Amino acid sequence: MKRSKQEDNAIQSDESGNAALSEKEHAARPCCEHVRELAYFKWQQAGCPDCDGVEFWLAAEAEMSAEVAAD
Repeated sequence: MKRSKQEDNAIQSDESGNAALSEKEHAARPCCEHVRELAYFKWQQAGCPDCDGVEFWLAAEAEMSAEVAAD
């Protein structure tokens, strides 16, 4: 799955050279289970189309990230 530019910008290297999200970005990322539930709901609302569901996952993730950022 392709990361957004915002996610790419949030990835930083720590002292050991491993990629890590900044604390702010980590806190703003929604829980995977919640994203899954919202994506499933969006997929159902769209009539359960025969697709891989990536667009619903990304829409759910964006919606939840926007909610967290607004808090």
